Amino acid sequence: MAILCEPSTSAGRLLHSIGGNVRAVDSLTEAARMLDRDAREILVVIGPRAPADEALAFAASLRMSRPAVGVILTRHQVDVALLTSALQSGVREVVSAGDDVALAAACRRSYEVSRRMVADTPVVQETGRRGQIVTVFAAKGGCGKTTLATNLGVVLARGTGHQVAPGDAEKITPALVGELLTVLRGIFDYVVVDTPAQFSEHVLIAMDSSDHHVLLTTPDVPALKNLRVTLDMLDLLSYPRQIRSVVVNRADSKVGLSLEHVEQVVRCPIDGRVPSSRAVPISINKGTPITLDSPSHPVSNAITRFAQQRLLPAVASAGRVPVSRRSRRSA
Repeated sequence: MAILCEPSTSAGRLLHSIGGNVRAVDSLTEAARMLDRDAREILVVIGPRAPADEALAFAASLRMSRPAVGVILTRHQVDVALLTSALQSGVREVVSAGDDVALAAACRRSYEVSRRMVADTPVVQETGRRGQIVTVFAAKGGCGKTTLATNLGVVLARGTGHQVAPGDAEKITPALVGELLTVLRGIFDYVVVDTPAQFSEHVLIAMDSSDHHVLLTTPDVPALKNLRVTLDMLDLLSYPRQIRSVVVNRADSKVGLSLEHVEQVVRCPIDGRVPSSRAVPISINKGTPITLDSPSHPVSNAITRFAQQRLLPAVASAGRVPVSRRSRRSA
């Protein structure tokens, strides 16, 4: 049994996607009344016409009174801010309006969770889709980390048919980072996480969830020392080396350090080399990533080549489940 909150004039397509015995109502107030009358209901799908604040308040109230009832929210636009608020409110999944396949899969998962909760058995959510999470990290500010993360998102999305979320981990509370990334990987093919320039709980949770760590540096002694400390820390925490890549930004800078010297200092191979160019700050000031503004520029070519060699092949192993740092340390 399920309840659909959507005006009857636009409910037809949603009813078909949900499937089974579904009753449609025009408002969340009616949905609440229907839930009060029928203890068998275990799913509420809220259509895109319902105001977001009312939908989240409804979910938050239901989480306390009927925790076994799943709430799925459909929206015309899905972003990190909405997903964060939805998770805080107790919404199980947020689905893009019009994505019938995703909605049907979300309903199946919610039914399974509710049935297991009612049966008082451990709940394990399985998702048909498993996107790749890529965390970009630099232990020193000013290396171009945000620029690289943004342009990687463009490259992974452009011309591949992949759906990509760029996101700033620092804007989300640590308690929600892992849960949000789990939700995002069920929606997108790639999730690119731009982290703050120091180890924090945000960073470690993101790295726990990640399929790939992109470590950025520049060819100068302070940045290289910080990278060496980062690599030692990741080894100490038992993150697998095969999921990390080192990228040197401004690799052609005339600072007296060759790439061979860089590899000797950090004691690991360099996987990506991005040249310096005045076009990069110009693209930043324009608000357009250089890979989008000038796809054939040497900087764009370098980022594209790195993504093709190190990140895009990961689709073939998308079924691999990362083992968390905490699990590995306790083993």
